[in-house]
Amino acid sequence: MHKTLHFKYVLKLCCLAIILCFPYVSSAHAEKKDIFDRFRKPMPDISLIEQSEFIAQTRPVKDIPYNQDALGYTLRIPKDWLDTESKSSSNFILSEKLFLELNSFYGPASPFGRSRIEIQALSLESNLTIEQWYLSYILEAGMTPEGFITHSADKVESLMVVMEDDYSYYLRTLVVRNENKIIMLKYYVPVGFMQEKAAMQASVLNSFDVLKDIPRNPIDSEVYRFLDVAELKYAPEWKVYAAPMRSVDYMDATLVNLENSGGSQTSRNSPSQGKVDVTLVLISDEKTLIEE
Repeated sequence: MHKTLHFKYVLKLCCLAIILCFPYVSSAHAEKKDIFDRFRKPMPDISLIEQSEFIAQTRPVKDIPYNQDALGYTLRIPKDWLDTESKSSSNFILSEKLFLELNSFYGPASPFGRSRIEIQALSLESNLTIEQWYLSYILEAGMTPEGFITHSADKVESLMVVMEDDYSYYLRTLVVRNENKIIMLKYYVPVGFMQEKAAMQASVLNSFDVLKDIPRNPIDSEVYRFLDVAELKYAPEWKVYAAPMRSVDYMDATLVNLENSGGSQTSRNSPSQGKVDVTLVLISDEKTLIEE
């Protein structure tokens, strides 16, 4: 009666909303490999500048943009770089779609382009991890990282080559989440200077930190379970439609985002802001729970 079930399922997600939307499927029997394995790549082996030398070549920057504790940060930048004015207005709106500039710093001009640092922020209210969010971001932008590592659930780093106004740059990006806000630090180095500036680029990103680590508020979620095999977690404004479960060979459910849809008479085919179809197919010698 208490024998552990050992079913293997094939999971198919048909998303009519964003691929990495709030609902997700978790299973103790899922394979370890996922879409992120295609993008996870080790960063180039670049030694950081020795600490005393790095301090001698740089100056500290400490700022709390827009007087928001969650946006406060500190880092060190090269001494001869210029910076823009600190953003201190209290009348600002942090969007979930468009980045807000916190600060920018510029290196000396050169025939190959100008090194620069941009610090931007965005609001993130969903349950996505930083890794999930950033993967969606680079996919939508059509970028391919040459290096992509995850430091923690709230911190990722990448390296890629980008083109701007006929100039090529190595772009090293650090993305952190603090409370419900994303802070993105982007350091551009002209390709022609990459060999001599790579250590400084990596060292500057390594010096970045938030001034006050603020945990994010938990987001309410509902749970739909496929017996004890898998579960769906979804936002309260979504609704689950599932046919009667007659066999463990084939189980399916549909998530529909009913937010702002209007009307109380809805079904899995009703107009909505998004829909996710989830199908679990059994591939095992045992056919039913009773036989197992």
